Amino acid sequence: MLRVTKLLRGREVDATRVVDVVVLNFERRRHCHGTLLGTKGTRLLVAFAEPTPLHGGDGLLLDTGDIVEVAAEPEALLEIRATHRTTLARIAWALGDRHVPVQILSDRLRFRPDATLAALLRDLGGKAEAIVAPFDPEGGAYRSDAGAHHHHHREAAGKPSSP
Repeated sequence: MLRVTKLLRGREVDATRVVDVVVLNFERRRHCHGTLLGTKGTRLLVAFAEPTPLHGGDGLLLDTGDIVEVAAEPEALLEIRATHRTTLARIAWALGDRHVPVQILSDRLRFRPDATLAALLRDLGGKAEAIVAPFDPEGGAYRSDAGAHHHHHREAAGKPSSP
């Protein structure tokens, strides 16, 4: 079995050295560790020292010097659009306030299907459509590659919470 020695972010990947592709959904890319199987049969072991999220287009450098590309697997999603950018910004805020993983595109938002959220976002002026597409949400305050963070909620009285 081949070992992954380094993660290459998308811009660092030399396409001429790519020998295979691993297709992973968001959850598997978010907590990538263990054995992976490429679409051409390449078996590889990922054992990074710390949790390392992967994104579509990244590369896994193998101990042979070859690269296995990471592809985001298409998943069932809801895509939200709005007539006005301010409406879309309000919707993004509502999703972020609920700590929902969201992929932000230039004129739309994507998140995993949730009927309650879809109804709320329609009430805010969004138009929801069920789609199947790769899901690569923003990292946010709780992304696993952010290290320690200082994300505090305010108490009910409006005073800052203690660190």
